[in-house]
Amino acid sequence: MRTPLQSWDRIFPVLTLIFNFRKQSVDKSPKIGLYKPFLFLFLLMFLSGNSQTTTAFSYTGANQTFVVPPGVTSINVKMWGAGGAGGYYGIGGTGAFVTGSLTVTPGQTLTIIVGQGGQIPTSNTTTYAFGGGGKGGYSNFVGGGGGGRSALQLGGVDIVTSGGGGGGGGYLLDYFPSGGGGGATNGNDSVTNSGGTYSGKFGTILAGGAAGATGNGTAPTAGVSLNGGNGGIANNSGGGGGGGYFGGGGGTGANNFNTDKIGGGGGGSSYITNASFSGTNTSGTAGSNNTVGTNTQVPGNTDPNYTGNVGNGGNYTPAAGGNGRVVLTYTASSCIPPTNQASIGSYTNNTSGTGLTVNWTRGNG
Repeated sequence: MRTPLQSWDRIFPVLTLIFNFRKQSVDKSPKIGLYKPFLFLFLLMFLSGNSQTTTAFSYTGANQTFVVPPGVTSINVKMWGAGGAGGYYGIGGTGAFVTGSLTVTPGQTLTIIVGQGGQIPTSNTTTYAFGGGGKGGYSNFVGGGGGGRSALQLGGVDIVTSGGGGGGGGYLLDYFPSGGGGGATNGNDSVTNSGGTYSGKFGTILAGGAAGATGNGTAPTAGVSLNGGNGGIANNSGGGGGGGYFGGGGGTGANNFNTDKIGGGGGGSSYITNASFSGTNTSGTAGSNNTVGTNTQVPGNTDPNYTGNVGNGGNYTPAAGGNGRVVLTYTASSCIPPTNQASIGSYTNNTSGTGLTVNWTRGNG
């Protein structure tokens, strides 16, 4: 896309060709009067072109920025939260998908957060996934970490959020302790066959998800604002909660996979109710519903801006979750005068109808 200044730069030679003007000059050719309607119609068509631009943001591990261009007052947003990691035996939940229209002001600076896929813990000091994914428990049979949220911020505050999926739990004999999917006002609990007592709960737009039952060893923690809870640490550890507007809770860890219960992390919540945003959210799917090795359960996977493994829950073995993605599309006039243009010109006609005056004073930009 050409910048507004570049668009005006290409107009100057066109004006010169049409009007043969000089700065503060007068063309008194009698023929010009015959062509003026066509010349100005051509010029109007030349100036009225609009162009659409799509900017995609992938995970980098740091906040990114987007400055709203001149003339842009609305941006189409597509946003995938990151998927949770698989634990030793539980599959991670997928991230949520948010899409809609954001009202903006030219010159605003938006902060872009693209969630990191849930991570496999390598020690008890493993950090959160970027975007607030909770830590999976580290042990012989690890729990997967929760996926980070993706978000747009204004002034350091989330105005649109897509929740991350919960991490899968460690080894268990008779079922998969899978992570919950990220979601809108409510994500999904992680999945167990025990009535959910040991699974991390989903976050909502008002509070973090509760942790699973205490179990053995180090107890899991609840989700909080933006961050998922940590999985319980035992011989078979629990999964971490997904990051979100409020994070999902961590799942239970246990020592004996024959008799004890183990849980995955709950999904983090999405946020789409800011006054400047109008859109929808599609919750992610819990890990137990995922087809191993595919991304068909990721919401929005058929969208033309979807790519690769975005938002997918990690497989058991274990494996990391897929990163998030943010895509912004906007339309702006390609011929908006730059602010440093002292004058954009004038047209005057004398009484005989044979004169044309073009006054053009160009700034230093």
